[in-house]
Amino acid sequence: MIDVHTHILPFVDDGSESLEESFRMIEREISLGITDIIITSHALRLDLKKVSKQELIDAFTQFYTLVQQKYDVRLYLGQEIAYSDKMISLLKNKELLTINNSEYLLLELPYDEPINDIDEVIFSCRILGYKVIIAHVERYYYYDFKKLVELKKLGVLFQVNSNSITGRSGKNIQKTALKLIKGKMVELVGSDVHAFRHNDMDEAFSLVSRRFGEEMADWLFSKNAKQLFNIL
Repeated sequence: MIDVHTHILPFVDDGSESLEESFRMIEREISLGITDIIITSHALRLDLKKVSKQELIDAFTQFYTLVQQKYDVRLYLGQEIAYSDKMISLLKNKELLTINNSEYLLLELPYDEPINDIDEVIFSCRILGYKVIIAHVERYYYYDFKKLVELKKLGVLFQVNSNSITGRSGKNIQKTALKLIKGKMVELVGSDVHAFRHNDMDEAFSLVSRRFGEEMADWLFSKNAKQLFNIL
């Protein structure tokens, strides 16, 4: 499996406060059968410290070296970019990271209310040459299924969290996640793991495989990510 959404890199966001915590998360990933991990540290979150693009790259490079000395797993860098009025300007100036230097960016929307110009934001990203993946789309309660269908028509991709699939985030969120998967509206599944959050990618894979078939599970948890993010 490929975990496309993680907060494993220490000291840069709320994911991990120590190398030890990060190593424990790496070990858990490997034990679940995950061979490739995409580090998607938070960007533009007002409640977290600001880390520049270069600072993040430097932190990742150091961490990558340490991980390679201890574990047989591949790491890739990206960001989970929180929506901000500054986002388009920063993207234009190449100050934010896509996933593994691809054209795909992982976008986190506000939790409490929708942004007024989501269509314009997506269009602006496309003009700049980026393709938008909406992170844990099932968690935005203010979007009904009809609105999610409209967003898909704009060309966005949807990522769903594993703990939403398993029901750990609540039954209503689980219902939405499974409905989206059944409707073939989801392209990617990630753990969104933090040190304080249980990683249940294996359970989510098994559930999707039972309900929708092993071919669908393989595509959502591995094959599509390889194609999109140039993972060998």
